[in-house]
Amino acid sequence: MNGDEQMKRTETCLAFLLGLALASCGPAEPASAGEAVPPAPSDPVDSIRQTYAAVQAVLDAGTLRADTLRETCRQQDGELFLVRYFDGDRVRMMRATTGTGHAFTTRRLYFDTAGRLVFALVQDEQFRPVTAPGGEPSYESTYTDTRYYVSGGRVIRKLVKTYEEQDWADNPDPETLPNTEVTVPETAKFPDSDRVADWKAGRVDC
Repeated sequence: MNGDEQMKRTETCLAFLLGLALASCGPAEPASAGEAVPPAPSDPVDSIRQTYAAVQAVLDAGTLRADTLRETCRQQDGELFLVRYFDGDRVRMMRATTGTGHAFTTRRLYFDTAGRLVFALVQDEQFRPVTAPGGEPSYESTYTDTRYYVSGGRVIRKLVKTYEEQDWADNPDPETLPNTEVTVPETAKFPDSDRVADWKAGRVDC
């Protein structure tokens, strides 16, 4: 694969991510999410799921304001593409994508009304050029999805799944694939916790 083809593939991936972000921008002015707040469940995982569902609902409704940042990093992460979704002046969700060449990592970060990280979905993608069964050039991707449930600043549950997709194939819905539970230490923190505060404030120093 020559340099022009690799650059075209990378630009296509980033353009697709930008399209997703703009499609979810919602109205230009900040809007209140109007979330109903039912009683908090006693199980912290159930409480995290409740917060996730509330944030996802207003994301799907398009009532959050989106702000986009894009930076070329000096370190191995390559380019950083960051979208912050606001309810008023509060960040409720962020999507941060870093990568270069044939590898990208996308972090989807969900926050409660107090601004605390409660859930993160981290997706690592590695794609490679292959020849499709019909002989046409195509791509095959390997994904690793890691779900972090966070309470009190520490990870209380971690789920992982790995799967492959082919551009030419009828791939299964990843949501239907099983996760594997991973044991985490009691003091485990979210791996990118040091950068989350900077990203929330719009500080991108990579």
